[in-house]
Amino acid sequence: MERDMQENLCSFLHGKRYVIFLDGVSHEWDFLKDIVMTYSKDSKEGKDNGKVKGSRIIVTCREMDQKPGDAEEVFNLDRLTGEEEQNLFYHSLEKGKDDPVEKARIRELKETGNEIVQKCHGHPLLIQVSASVLKTKEPSVDSWKKLLRRLSKGTEKNIPDMIFDLSYQDLPTELKPLFLYCGIFPMNREIFVSELIQLLVAEKLVIQVDKSKKPDKIVEDYTDKLIERNLIVVPVDKSKKPEEIVEDYIDKLIERNLIQVFRRRSDGRVKSCGIQNILHEPCTRKAKEINFFCTGDAALAPTARRVVSDSTCNLSNQNRTAPKELRALFGFTKGMKLSMFIKTYASKLRFLQLLSIEVEYMAINIPVEIVELSRLIYLKLKGQFIKVPSSIRKMKRLQTLEVRSRNVPSSILKMKHLLHLTISGVIIVKWKNREAKPEPEVDLQNLRTLDFDYQYGYNLSPNSLEKLRSLKKLRVSIAKTLTLQALCNSIPSLKNLEDLKLRVGRESDIPSKVDFSDCKNLRTLCLFFDSGNDNITCSFKFPDKLVKVTLDGIRTEGKDPLEKLHKLPNLETIKLKKCTAGTIDFSGQENFPKLQTLILYGTHFKMLLPDEEGILPNLERFICKACRQEEQDAKIPKKLIDKLVPMTTEAEELINTRLIPSSEKL
Repeated sequence: MERDMQENLCSFLHGKRYVIFLDGVSHEWDFLKDIVMTYSKDSKEGKDNGKVKGSRIIVTCREMDQKPGDAEEVFNLDRLTGEEEQNLFYHSLEKGKDDPVEKARIRELKETGNEIVQKCHGHPLLIQVSASVLKTKEPSVDSWKKLLRRLSKGTEKNIPDMIFDLSYQDLPTELKPLFLYCGIFPMNREIFVSELIQLLVAEKLVIQVDKSKKPDKIVEDYTDKLIERNLIVVPVDKSKKPEEIVEDYIDKLIERNLIQVFRRRSDGRVKSCGIQNILHEPCTRKAKEINFFCTGDAALAPTARRVVSDSTCNLSNQNRTAPKELRALFGFTKGMKLSMFIKTYASKLRFLQLLSIEVEYMAINIPVEIVELSRLIYLKLKGQFIKVPSSIRKMKRLQTLEVRSRNVPSSILKMKHLLHLTISGVIIVKWKNREAKPEPEVDLQNLRTLDFDYQYGYNLSPNSLEKLRSLKKLRVSIAKTLTLQALCNSIPSLKNLEDLKLRVGRESDIPSKVDFSDCKNLRTLCLFFDSGNDNITCSFKFPDKLVKVTLDGIRTEGKDPLEKLHKLPNLETIKLKKCTAGTIDFSGQENFPKLQTLILYGTHFKMLLPDEEGILPNLERFICKACRQEEQDAKIPKKLIDKLVPMTTEAEELINTRLIPSSEKL
């Protein structure tokens, strides 16, 4: 497999002049250098011998001893100056604090604070994490001196580990499992909050406790045991959803600079995140230390509860003993070896509840033995799987299933116990008479979330949709076999639907009217039109409860794309992406009464109207990234300019959200 990758890369670079940027890949340099260096060096033969002079390779690394030995030029990035370090430290401490007395007390501790900054040896993240540790406490000489004494015992090399340990110890009990869980994913991996929520719920790491009731002795004992097992115990009102709990905790970890935001939703909530790189190794070490999870390259203890197998691990060692207490197994990139592990040990993994396999670069079959994992609640199969066994429908406890494969069995559509289903690929339907092409039976009566993307093979029909009575969230691609009109006619039967995302393909027929008004509980709507240069002239009708709407790829040259949104009483967020419009009109004192966020991304428009006092009374932020700079500069009313958010990291996080077709994720 590696040889194929080398040959493909070599063929791609042949005869080209290029710049390659490799960020933190010092360990992979030996694998790549013979290929990329061949075409990077100046050559007298020029293009005649397949070589092009002037190409460059840029490699980044944290430490000097990690640099490639054959590097021709080395550029050292300057560290922060002493003043810059101190400014960062005090800014992090005072951020979000409005009490002038507390700010004054912080400044009184400046001498001790400056010594703490020196112990961070110029690492910006360590400075911020140290500030986060102090920020959770009342500013006092004792607390600051205590931190300084502990840091004074370290050296420049182990200070990152020391600061991590201090920060981890300072975490509230309920935040520790969530932070350690982020360490399961590979470094630099984008972790979607929705994925994290499903994993935590599947493992019962989010437990709701009714705050209004006084627990008796039995419940108190049970709660203590949950804390000992690093479970999250949340004393909140039962009306609070698990996803809201997890989002709150993610925000707290971000405030402590332990995880970073990758992307935000248009309402400011975190959409995806990841652990800070410099903290990934200490996080993994801590998880192993307390047996929260272990890696597949280590000797697996019989009591191991979570195992992570990445590109460096070998789970297929036949001499190892299966961890009979295993609850969760994560596999990243090593698909073949993980497949062999399942084939060999499936019958012994009687308590396995969560299995996640992400495969890259190779195509494998899922072994039929996977059905023996009868206690599975969560199953994710993402990658180039040749075939998924149809017997998977026998897994009666399964609640969450994600399958991205070349061959998806139609039996998945009859797993009535499923709550969340994501499928993408080609569905294989067996029929005797190929002319008849019968519709597969659908029995998903308990399903709450459906992400269904089929560009080929079977596509959901209106009859199928009407059977999904419990559905709250639907994402579907519309192709020839399912028209937009037919879908709109079926959706009103989904009484519980709250979130709808539609991708309308180029070949789809677009009706003159698209009516969503009967979707009484719909709060979030995303419409993506892959229509090329065609002008969309259809008229939209939206439900009153709509809170957020995203229109992507809509071209209405002579019409205002927002004309049917003016009077919606609950609308808070509008996002137009890659749309084309004439005039976008915000006039009228009673229009858009609750609009808080307006995002125009890559959208062409002739005019935004008007510049009046009193319009958009609740608007908090306006983000505009036009295709042409002159549109942004010359055609925006003053009212909106006053709310314009500069294109900083926060704004980029917001506009970077996108409806990714499932086929892109394969």
